[in-house]
Amino acid sequence: MTEEENFAYELELQQQEEEKNKFLQKIKDNSIDMLYKSVDTNRNINWLTQYYLEQENLYPENHKECVKRTNRKLNKENKDGR
Repeated sequence: MTEEENFAYELELQQQEEEKNKFLQKIKDNSIDMLYKSVDTNRNINWLTQYYLEQENLYPENHKECVKRTNRKLNKENKDGR
């Protein structure tokens, strides 16, 4: 191999390594994004489930009290580590 061919080969290897690293970083970023969305979705489902349970105990027009009780219940569960 000539010096120019060797340099071109090294440059190509470097570019391939950079592309691989970009691809792996994109996978990592996407998985972190999906994890955040999953956590948010789970919180929303828990909130809606608790809201529904609280709503069964109150009149439907008492929305504000239902929201307050739901938040109180979920905050207590979060502090208890559930």
